[in-house]
Amino acid sequence: MTDPRSPDTIADHYVGAHERIVDVVTAIDDEQAQTVVPGTPAWTVHDLLAHLVAVPADIAGGKLTSIPSPEQTQAQVDERRGRGIPALLEEWDQGFAPIIEATRAGLIPAPLAVDAITHEQDLRGALGAPPIPDGGAVSWAALGFSLGLGGRLKGAGLAPLRLSDPDSGFEVVAGKGEPAATVTGPVFELFRALAGRRSQAQVAALGWEGDSAPYLDAFCVFGPLREQDLFDA
Repeated sequence: MTDPRSPDTIADHYVGAHERIVDVVTAIDDEQAQTVVPGTPAWTVHDLLAHLVAVPADIAGGKLTSIPSPEQTQAQVDERRGRGIPALLEEWDQGFAPIIEATRAGLIPAPLAVDAITHEQDLRGALGAPPIPDGGAVSWAALGFSLGLGGRLKGAGLAPLRLSDPDSGFEVVAGKGEPAATVTGPVFELFRALAGRRSQAQVAALGWEGDSAPYLDAFCVFGPLREQDLFDA
């Protein structure tokens, strides 16, 4: 079985997300580029693409050595405010080969690709495009987020949580040890919830065995879950 955290796996998923994102945004017009992205409501489609484009450039330039802060991501967007979609895609294309080479060399961890897959779906939701067609990418990103969830559960003093989608065969335990509860739902919904793209009410409405209440505040790896429901599939 392929190691889900191997450099080649990370690189392959980043390549796939890049190709799909380019397909989605290449033909959009100026009005669509200014569409607010519900998954990242402070940003437009143009802004979110600018962030994605900036990540390889900032890694290559030594500006990023870990997951970027909100201030860093906003700086990425602001620096590219006046560039059109074609210019952004050209910049991404120029920085693409070096970032893939570095990733395959084991120099760049999984969050690079998890972030790209997450924002791919944000863009698709904003533009009314079909959900990510690669189920393997969705499951892989959900697995990546589950590792972060395990750390949050430990920090909150909570027992491990099993995440399960019987239909797809996805099943993982967030945390080490015997899970005290299980949450069941489509892996796509688990992925979006772990990324903070579902509300607390939506997560609570998934299938739960055991008490969901202790887990809701820790479920999103980035902080509290949304207050408003979000549907993007």
